[in-house]
Amino acid sequence: MKNEIMEKQFKKIVTLAVFIGIILLLHVIVEKKIIATEIAREKNDINILNEIKQTFDEALKNVDVQQYVLNKIDEREEINIWVGYNDKISFDVVETLYKNIFENLDTSVTNKVFSSKTCRNNSQSKNVYVYINRYLEVSVKYIYNDWKTVEGEYSHKKIESEES
Repeated sequence: MKNEIMEKQFKKIVTLAVFIGIILLLHVIVEKKIIATEIAREKNDINILNEIKQTFDEALKNVDVQQYVLNKIDEREEINIWVGYNDKISFDVVETLYKNIFENLDTSVTNKVFSSKTCRNNSQSKNVYVYINRYLEVSVKYIYNDWKTVEGEYSHKKIESEES
């Protein structure tokens, strides 16, 4: 009788241990899947910034645009142009303040949407800026209001365009 009770309790303990093991295994698998998905999304967001960079690089092939930008830079090291925030690309500021550049831009990139949790999280205001220096080199960065570059929560890479 005592052995039967102990056997039943042992079976219950083993069943519970197996159940807990399965839950832990599922947790690890799901967590790894989430991290892999977010890393892919962060890479996609960096690709969007690279597309913006390419768009501005293409516009700067025009000699009139080059001269216009150099006049805007004047004595400074570079100009920075706001082109978006948390999850949306917009060339409205470019159209208003930098008409000569805007007229030479491929605006199809404005339909792109950031997808990573890092970029879409609205807890801190983040902005996308295009930087053009006096050598007409373009870089695009996703930055906080304090001008620090946003770093991916999962990839731990800076969310900015890659150097050519």
